[in-house]
Amino acid sequence: MCHQIPEYYLSLCFSHREKKKRESDLTERDKLMSSWGYKFEQYMTSGKEDEPPDLIAPINEKEEYCSVLRTRLNRHSLVYGAEVDGLDSVSQKSDKSCKCSSLQHFVELKTSRKISHPKQERNFFRYKLLKWWAQSFLAGIPRVICGFRNDNGIVEKLQTFSLKDISQKGRDLWSPAACMNFCDDFLSFVQKNVTIDDPHVVYKLEWQPHQDIKLYLLDKPEEFQILPEWYIKEMTTYDLDTSPDLLYTFPNFKNAKL
Repeated sequence: MCHQIPEYYLSLCFSHREKKKRESDLTERDKLMSSWGYKFEQYMTSGKEDEPPDLIAPINEKEEYCSVLRTRLNRHSLVYGAEVDGLDSVSQKSDKSCKCSSLQHFVELKTSRKISHPKQERNFFRYKLLKWWAQSFLAGIPRVICGFRNDNGIVEKLQTFSLKDISQKGRDLWSPAACMNFCDDFLSFVQKNVTIDDPHVVYKLEWQPHQDIKLYLLDKPEEFQILPEWYIKEMTTYDLDTSPDLLYTFPNFKNAKL
């Protein structure tokens, strides 16, 4: 994760080396299962209202619809973008009080292997539903529609989860309040330690499993430079700061109190 000023711009990113490694680590099975997810979205959505999905068109994995949201988390003012999978036009039509800017009829689409024994169900509640809740809660999306598939990629069952359902199913395994408290503490950590106001300066936040989050000030940030030069010139002019490298650590999520 990289952090770049001004205005505390946070972005998840990988270096070219890390990206190539992640891609090379993918098995053919991994790639196949990823394509199943995109195909499920194609089956479940249509480009035009009251028309069936176009199942012949090639799948464009780069195409997406994004919403931009502004909200607050305690004393932190946040502006961020979130991908949205679809809009339930039927429920939107029946809701006369719905505003165009409302997110209450947006849905998130997911696939998961069908659950066949209790251990799989526990892992589904503990890990997958936590990720789905975090993604949908931050994006303001109230429902997740899951297609449970077999090992051949055929969806055998559809199930809708509201955010309330998700938090209830995970209540003995994880806590929504702990997640948001950790997020609040993390943003406070960033606000306290990211102090150089220069658009050419890049801070790198690094996390590894079972380790604390580390914050670095990069000497050579080219690989992680986010703001293009034309944007910087258009918006403002800053003097480079030559401060030395900094290193801070922030407790990992496992240390957060539930």
